[in-house]
Amino acid sequence: GRLGEHIGFSLDFRDNREEGGNIDVDKAFTPVTGVDAFYFPESNAIEYSEVHTTLAYDWSWGSVTLGKDFLTWGHERNGQLVLSRKAPSFPFVRLDVRPTDWLRFNYFHGWLVSNVADSAEVYPTLLERQNSFKFREKYLASHTLTATPLRGLDIALGESMVYSDRLEIAYLMPLMFFRLADHYLSRRKNAAGSNAQLFFALSSRNHIKNTHLYTTLFIDDLSVANVFNEETQINHVGV
Repeated sequence: GRLGEHIGFSLDFRDNREEGGNIDVDKAFTPVTGVDAFYFPESNAIEYSEVHTTLAYDWSWGSVTLGKDFLTWGHERNGQLVLSRKAPSFPFVRLDVRPTDWLRFNYFHGWLVSNVADSAEVYPTLLERQNSFKFREKYLASHTLTATPLRGLDIALGESMVYSDRLEIAYLMPLMFFRLADHYLSRRKNAAGSNAQLFFALSSRNHIKNTHLYTTLFIDDLSVANVFNEETQINHVGV
């Protein structure tokens, strides 16, 4: 829906139950979005819920969004290489800026679920052999720059950072170089650092009639000094 000229909102929530002899409980090796399901072995059924919501403010050359939804990045048909709909949606704050017709900038910061219990946050309860605990915090920050020098030709370069334990103000800065911020925060200690990624994408539509050509390069934890060292580095390439 819309409120006035600049505010938009959305809400979609669902409670699901699947049962039968051939249900996919884990939804692991399939393009279908994964779910955090509760399994009922006596009836061979699963139940799970999902909610998507956004609140956005837009102006002539940009927008800012607060929400919980899917964020995708890439051109593949069955699961984008960088960000796809395979993982469940997550809460985020997002900034989109388009200062010119040929240049776009996108930034978001997301709050993930680590599924890792924090051993320092375990508390006893009145129930026998049942403690209360909290999961460790986990975050994802990303920004991309996309240029369109010709109609139908997109050239994009981006960077992302997965980090944990506490919210870092450095990753809330849209123009921050995340990899160098990680060097500062970890004091260049690899064991204390976070997980950085770099990615590049090229998309050409209808430069060859009725044809879409695209490619994506995703680099995770690159060490330039050891890139060809077989003892310390392993490289995977997909086409």
